[in-house]
Amino acid sequence: MRAKQKFKLSATIIGICFLLHGIPVFAAESSEMIEFDLKTNEMKTVENEEQNSDSVDSYIPEGISTGIQTYGAIIDVDDRYRIPASLSSTTFPYCSYGVVSCTWPDGASSFGTGWLFGPNDVATAAHVVYSQENGGYPSSIIFYPGVNNSGSIVGASYKATIAVLPATYQSERDDTKDYAFLSLNSNIGNTLGYLGWTTSVSSNIFGFTSPLSSRDMSWNFSFVAGPWLATHVWEYYDYTRDTKFLKEIGYDLIKSSAQFAVDHLWHKPDGTYTAAPSTSPEHGPVDEGVTFAHAVVREILLDAIQASKVLGTDAKERKQWENVLTKLVPYRIGRYGQLLEWSTDIDDPKDEHRHVNHLFGLHPGHTISPVTTPELAQAARVVLEHRGDGATGWSMGWKLNQWTETMRINYTATY
Repeated sequence: MRAKQKFKLSATIIGICFLLHGIPVFAAESSEMIEFDLKTNEMKTVENEEQNSDSVDSYIPEGISTGIQTYGAIIDVDDRYRIPASLSSTTFPYCSYGVVSCTWPDGASSFGTGWLFGPNDVATAAHVVYSQENGGYPSSIIFYPGVNNSGSIVGASYKATIAVLPATYQSERDDTKDYAFLSLNSNIGNTLGYLGWTTSVSSNIFGFTSPLSSRDMSWNFSFVAGPWLATHVWEYYDYTRDTKFLKEIGYDLIKSSAQFAVDHLWHKPDGTYTAAPSTSPEHGPVDEGVTFAHAVVREILLDAIQASKVLGTDAKERKQWENVLTKLVPYRIGRYGQLLEWSTDIDDPKDEHRHVNHLFGLHPGHTISPVTTPELAQAARVVLEHRGDGATGWSMGWKLNQWTETMRINYTATY
């Protein structure tokens, strides 16, 4: 029952806007989802904030090839990438991908691709798990993780117990709604790893998450909106010290968000990791590593490390998170003494834009402080002086708190 409830949550908030190497997969408009129980053959409708496709060029890891041979029908352009046999199917993230094998009521069989995005959650295409020609929903769905070009399989196969897909795909074969989600009978993702989750920068508690209708990603895309939200989960625990909440609810959200952040980072030839692509929301160009994104990544990794220590779990993952922190591109100070907003020193001291996204580490984050990092705190103060006090809404609140943080050491001296 827990898996079923969890999957209803995933389908309702698709809030989880899946991204891999910078590719946003969905954008939102209200719709209905169909939830099909493969054990009872019962079907019901659930409400959802669903997403349309709108992608940007992705970073393709070394060793991944294009131009693969197509087997069967591929809707639209075949832009898949083959995982070569030389890459072990036990290596993350490749082991999180696999084959979705379906047996249909008419006796036919077929397969498609899926990927783990949670302990027992798989994302795939709707046409993989629904076919009017073959009798509707499959009588059986099996997921084989870790399949690569050699045909090798990690561990055993895993049955899907729940399938969720858009109602309009079932009723109208709407190819713009060609996605589906499966709930497995095993938490294999905890063993193999999974790709984590995020939301778009435009989101709310009612399940809306979207790059909106605009294709201008210079202001409309931020892959760290999910990790930013997940930091609040740790803040809640840090305030309440509710270990039961952290163990049963909070940690999975924090961990999978940290895993997503790690997977998104580009490993540069010089050995550093950077958030590519990324943006400073509503300000400036698409960049190979904005300060705002790095600050949020630092925050969620530190939260994940602390949470895993509290619960005494995931020592292997904790070591990975600690290693990533040492390789993440550091904060940098520009020619005007300001904290850089982008990867290059293009800041304008006359720019009075209301947003100061790059000061996230000062507030609401905790990685810049007059006490522990005085030079960076002074560089943040220069930004506040350049930008001025003009602001709207939450931006005003940020600036008030950021000014307070820059003076923390003075208050300490006074008292």
